[in-house]
Amino acid sequence: MRLRSEQLSDHHPHNIVLIQVDDLAWHQLGCQNQSGFYETPHLDALAQKGWRFSQAYSAAPICSASRAGLLTGLSPAKLGLEFVTKPSQAPFPTDTKLLQPPYTQELPSSIPTLGDRLAQAGYITGFVGKWHLTQGGVSYLAYGDTNGPGQRGFSWTRGQFGAHPYACSDRTLKDYESGSFPADGSSQAAVQFIRDNCHQPFYLHFASYFPHVPLYTPCRWLLEKYRHKNPSLTKQQITYAAMVESMDHYIGHILQELERQSLASETLVIFTSDHGGDPRHDITGPYRGCKWTLYEGGIRVPFIIRWPQVLKPNQVCDQPVGGIDLMPTLCDLTLINQPETCDGTTLAPLLIAGEQIRRSVPLFWHFPYYHPKMGYHGTSPCAAIRSQDWKLIHFFEDQRSELYQLESDTAESNDLARQESKTSSHLECQLFSELRQRDARWPQRNPDYLNCLLYTSPSPRDAT
Repeated sequence: MRLRSEQLSDHHPHNIVLIQVDDLAWHQLGCQNQSGFYETPHLDALAQKGWRFSQAYSAAPICSASRAGLLTGLSPAKLGLEFVTKPSQAPFPTDTKLLQPPYTQELPSSIPTLGDRLAQAGYITGFVGKWHLTQGGVSYLAYGDTNGPGQRGFSWTRGQFGAHPYACSDRTLKDYESGSFPADGSSQAAVQFIRDNCHQPFYLHFASYFPHVPLYTPCRWLLEKYRHKNPSLTKQQITYAAMVESMDHYIGHILQELERQSLASETLVIFTSDHGGDPRHDITGPYRGCKWTLYEGGIRVPFIIRWPQVLKPNQVCDQPVGGIDLMPTLCDLTLINQPETCDGTTLAPLLIAGEQIRRSVPLFWHFPYYHPKMGYHGTSPCAAIRSQDWKLIHFFEDQRSELYQLESDTAESNDLARQESKTSSHLECQLFSELRQRDARWPQRNPDYLNCLLYTSPSPRDAT
C-alpha cells in the first residue's frame, strides 16, 4: 500500500538522524538482553520512547555490503558488492571447491545514495564516521577524494575514529572516574553538525566504529565493572562489553544534543547495526550464527525508530523489516520519488497508518564468498530468502538447502527441507529468480580442486 500524498505531507520529518553501529548483535542491547549483562541505557531509553523492531535485518552479514544496501535500497547482489571492499590485489582463497567472485573496490558511482536523495529533498546532509565503500583513500578506511561520502550526496563529512581503538596507540589503563569516558571526536563532530544546522532541516548519518575490534578501553573502572558482573568471562568478552557501553555513551551525546536544541520532538531517529556480532568475543545470544553467516545471528540486528510526532512510545513491532527499506521509506516521508530500481519496501504505511508491510520483493541475501574459521565454523558461499515465517538458506558447494520455520524455531535448529520439500523447492526457485533478475555473481566450480563435486551455477530453466 502507498499512502496518499496528503497523508505523507502531514507527517514530514523536520530532521533525520540515522545511527549505524558496527558489529552489534541483536541481543547486545540492554533492552533485548535477558541476562542483563550488556548495558546500553541511552539506547534503551530511545527504545522506550519509540518503536523497537524484533525482526529487523541487515542487507548483508558483512560490513561494506550491508552499508551499501542501506544507503542505496539495492541488494548487494544487484550492486555486485557482497563482501567488504578490498584492493584489487587482495589475495583470495583458491584451495576451495568453488571460486568466489572477485572482490569489489567501490560502491558503483552511478547509484544514488540516501545523501543524494535527501539533499534533493532540501536537507543539509552530514556524514560522520565509517564509510568503508571505497578503496580510494590513502589509508585504511579513509574516505579518499573520489568516492567518499563527500562525493555521494553528503555536503558535510567527518571521518575521524574518535575514541575508538583504531586511533589509539597507547593501550594502557587509566584511572578515569567511575562513569567517565575519554573524549570522542566522532560524536563531538556529530554534535557540532546538529548545532550548526539546528535552524534548518538536516539529515545526519552517524556511522560509529564501535564496538568493532580492536578491543580496548582505557577505563579501568569500566573493565572492573564487567569483570565483577561475570568473573567467568574472558578478557576479550569483558573488554567487548565495555566497548558496547562506550558506544552507547557516545551515542547519548547526539541524543542529548537534540534535546538541548529542542529538536527531539521533530526529529526522526533511526538506530541499527550493520550486521550480527563477532563470535570471537560475543556472549552467546538467542540466535544461531554470527557475522559472516546467513543464519539469524548474522543478519538479524537491533533496529529502533523514535519519531515523537508520529509513533507511540514503548512499542515492539514484530513485522520483518530491513535496512534496505530505509531508502524507499525516507523518500516517501520526505515527499520525493523513489529510485526507479529499489529492492527495499517503504515502511511509511506501517509507521503512519499501522498497515502491514506488503513486499513486492522478498527479503533475500547473497554471500557468494568464503570466510575462514575465526572462533566458529566458517562460511562457504550461500544465499538466503525469507517469505512470511519461512527462511531458506542455500549452500552453493553442494547445492543443498536448509529450511526453517522462524515463528516456532528462531534458533534455526530444526531443518525442515526434507519434510517440507514443496516449500523448499518453491523458495529455492524464488531465490534463484531474484538473484538472476539482478545479474548476481555466482561462485564457480574450481577446476583445480581435486575430488570436488560436479557443480554448475543454477540455470534459468531451474527457476520454472
